[in-house]
Amino acid sequence: MGKQPAFQFYPGDWFREPGLKRVKLAIRGAWAELLMIMWDENPQGVIKTHIDGYAQMLRIDPLEACNIIYELDENKIADVKYCDDECRDFIQACNNFFLNLSQFCPDLSQKSHLFVTLKNRRMYKAWKIKEYDRLRKQKQRQKRANSSGHGNVRAKSRPYSSSSYSRRGPNGTKTGQEPPKYKDGIKVLKEKGML
Repeated sequence: MGKQPAFQFYPGDWFREPGLKRVKLAIRGAWAELLMIMWDENPQGVIKTHIDGYAQMLRIDPLEACNIIYELDENKIADVKYCDDECRDFIQACNNFFLNLSQFCPDLSQKSHLFVTLKNRRMYKAWKIKEYDRLRKQKQRQKRANSSGHGNVRAKSRPYSSSSYSRRGPNGTKTGQEPPKYKDGIKVLKEKGML
């Protein structure tokens, strides 16, 4: 099955989301852009990259990317996972400088390699359900291919051994052996007095 050409978007949920109501338009726009990027990822709904990666995706400078990541985390718009506590502290310091809350400018060239994972809960959950269904159907198809459709009726094939393999002659017997005494079942039944 190919990739869906679109994803579900619920304007009512967007407008009712309390975290989105608290942030500036620039953060909401960045989140919308990140949703479209997440939709194109595998697994859907998750992006894991470094700060410079987010800056490149959104076509902004790394300091602004730190501000967006911080706001998404602080307002619980996305599930944000930092690679370690140093990364969390660095993002917060960048955010403070970006908002003029601090005079300290973090050195982005030294820390921009830190990884941050953003996850959209709804999109990721929908992807997990689709992936589970896909794997379940694939397993069913394999099971059907291995059986005849009415349970496993077929005998498993076994390799030939020298004791079980022999050539058959024109009368259906193994070569070098005499034909069976009673080839016809009716003759056997008559001889035993059953007919």
